Amino acid sequence: MIDLWKQIENDELKIYQYGKKISFKNQDEILDNIYSYIKKRSINYYNGEYMHPGYNLLKDAILLTEKKVIGKILDNDVYISLNEKTNNFIEYLVLEGRKYLLQKCSNISQNIDILNLNNYNFTNFCMICSKYIKKICDQNKIINYIVPIYPGYTDKYNLYNGYGYHFFNIVYNNNKYYLIDLTYSQFFTKEKNNLERIGLVDISGVKAGRFMLLNELNKNIALDLIKNGYIELDEIKFKIYLDAFTLSFRNGIYYENTNDFSFITNYTIDDYINFLTGNDNQINHEGLENLGYQKRPLKKYFAMNKN
Repeated sequence: MIDLWKQIENDELKIYQYGKKISFKNQDEILDNIYSYIKKRSINYYNGEYMHPGYNLLKDAILLTEKKVIGKILDNDVYISLNEKTNNFIEYLVLEGRKYLLQKCSNISQNIDILNLNNYNFTNFCMICSKYIKKICDQNKIINYIVPIYPGYTDKYNLYNGYGYHFFNIVYNNNKYYLIDLTYSQFFTKEKNNLERIGLVDISGVKAGRFMLLNELNKNIALDLIKNGYIELDEIKFKIYLDAFTLSFRNGIYYENTNDFSFITNYTIDDYINFLTGNDNQINHEGLENLGYQKRPLKKYFAMNKN
């Protein structure tokens, strides 16, 4: 009888051995190796219905190793002033929202002149920030909406066990719509943004930011949003912004079943409006197995960067 626990211990050691070699220069390559190795090995720990309980050790080892990874996937430092004055209401919203955000996630004084926004991770602050933006808008009688993005565009299935949601604001001012997302930079960290991560059992895929680097148009929209805190909204920009989240919800089984590595979606802006208003969702179109946490290993390993 094969001693699966012994195999798992050996694989766990292998992950940590890889992790000891991580440096700023080779971290992407090391992660590629770890993800590929475990994806190939996972089939050994699957009985056709459940993963062996020891697989949790491998999952924990991967998550601990990822914490050694540093940096952003966008080479840009975003410096902001907290003492600016503006007559533009949207810019005022961003300024006040950023002051509030930095108060909540750090002990930084509002009297600081210039701040490097990239030094902060705004994960888990999107909801409170969006509520603060709405509060200012309501006080000024400005039409506005808090918009939630749930994994798969529904909170019914808890694709990531109740996590993985995001909130942003849409504000209507001077006959124009604006998308405001002051925590958007959280999706552009090196951690959890390697494409080979897709296909790991019971581990979330990559963040939406990775899919904003597919071409220059997407990248420039992302840069504008991170730098300015807002973009003037049109259908093209809105679709690109939402497409990235849609792609991030797909797991490795989606690619195994479809053999589609194009990283595109066929959803229209009308489809997305139906998603965001709760009249439809991504699961209805792509299937529950293909989204969120992957529940079984890939039948045969493939590289996500094959395209």
